[in-house]
Amino acid sequence: MKVILNLKTKQYNDLTPNKVYRVIGIEAADFRILNDEERPYLYPNNLFSIVDPYEPDEWITEYGEEGERFSYPRELNRAGFFEDYFDDDKEAILTFESWQMVQRIRDETENFPEEDFPGCGYWHMHLPVSQGFIDSPETPKAIRKTCIQTLIDRAGHLCSIKPADISTRVVAAINLPHLFGAQLIVFFGSEYFDNFFDRNSPEQKWILLPNDRSLVEEWDLGIPDNFEDRGYREIIEDEDYSYDGEIWFIGELGDTR
Repeated sequence: MKVILNLKTKQYNDLTPNKVYRVIGIEAADFRILNDEERPYLYPNNLFSIVDPYEPDEWITEYGEEGERFSYPRELNRAGFFEDYFDDDKEAILTFESWQMVQRIRDETENFPEEDFPGCGYWHMHLPVSQGFIDSPETPKAIRKTCIQTLIDRAGHLCSIKPADISTRVVAAINLPHLFGAQLIVFFGSEYFDNFFDRNSPEQKWILLPNDRSLVEEWDLGIPDNFEDRGYREIIEDEDYSYDGEIWFIGELGDTR
């Protein structure tokens, strides 16, 4: 569900009139909304006009003794969840950040994109989450796996809605151990795609990993039937920075060896 704030009030100076907000939960006569500071607060629903009434099918709805409605996504539907969140409970914060990450990836891939700029041959989306969260040693592997699986799922979604009149390939790029570098890529035509994997300069090298390595198998991931996975050792060297890690591509790869 999406709503807009009708009028500015001194009491709610963390909201902007006529700005569209996503409702992430309903508690009786209140909407829980990510405000301008990205904080999930409750606000009276009469402050808003609904511009999109759609509520995700996975929301769980319950009713109180007087018929008041409570609806939340499954991940957030626990009594006292937001009390724990605002009390800085580590598990609640990780759960909310993970859920928010998935929602942002879904939002940015709802429609099939256009090239980043005309003639460049690609569109890309960097991971819409902070590095301090996704690469923190405090972030469990299960959340990092959710991130990777969501990127793959949304790559599959983009494949399912791609226009038939243009040639495209959709690929998820997964950087490890620093997952913050992950992204979704749509290649338009073949020129940019055909040269994309040729990285053999003094500053950056991609070295194909052995055929018996598979990120899909190592992380127990699910992929569409038409997707492949392929990994490279990535080495970056310049005056101010050096890096040695892996970069995996999962998607419509075809023959790129």
